[in-house]
Amino acid sequence: MRPFRLLSAAAQVAARLRQELFRGTWTSVLPGVSGLAADLGVNHKTVEAALRQLEQEGWLVSQGT
Repeated sequence: MRPFRLLSAAAQVAARLRQELFRGTWTSVLPGVSGLAADLGVNHKTVEAALRQLEQEGWLVSQGT
């Protein structure tokens, strides 16, 4: 049996966003942090951490504020 890993909330959000990006849910611009937080039912800081993770992995390119 494979051991399971507990993922942080940010890692779970990043995984969800990664799936949506792979599916092509967003073609050029993601919704804002507040909208994503509301849709996913998490704090905006969690979404920000997930987006930073996806940037580091090369899934996203920041366009600034």
